Amino acid sequence: MERPMERQDIIAGLAELKLHGMRASFDEIAGKGLARRDEFYPLIASLIRAERTHRQARSISYRITGAKFPVLKDLDKFSFKGTPIDEGLVRELATGSFLDAKRNGIFVGGTGTGKTHLCIAVASAVIRARARGRFYNLVDLVNQLEQEKAAGRSGYLVEKLLRYDLIVTRFMCSAQ
Repeated sequence: MERPMERQDIIAGLAELKLHGMRASFDEIAGKGLARRDEFYPLIASLIRAERTHRQARSISYRITGAKFPVLKDLDKFSFKGTPIDEGLVRELATGSFLDAKRNGIFVGGTGTGKTHLCIAVASAVIRARARGRFYNLVDLVNQLEQEKAAGRSGYLVEKLLRYDLIVTRFMCSAQ
């Protein structure tokens, strides 16, 4: 006859199965459930919800890190007051609907108008919601493509770029 699992056995089993969200939430959920004298199924449902939430948060973190933004920006930190920028349009772009329509976005304006802030904020919102994306300085991207071509490895970077849903490039130039 198999002995019942103790708390430490359950925690170890959750870790072994890589159920990190369940492991992190186990004591809190089990404690509350026992205090309320919950049935078995609500306890299991709460653990499953905790695992899903944990995995979604890890996925978002992984995608945001992989995007390699120079800094992370947020739409709520941008002041639309006193600018000609259409806040409604920018917020619509942040939903990612332009990806479904296979449309591009180009932000044009003078120095200090918030183009980079808005591009990063829109891209990070879309990446948090669902997409895989990557940020490049346009000059660096072109240099990488040239280096690849010179090394006889043309196409590698392009294949990598095609796996993304969203590419954000920043081009800096100054009038002389």
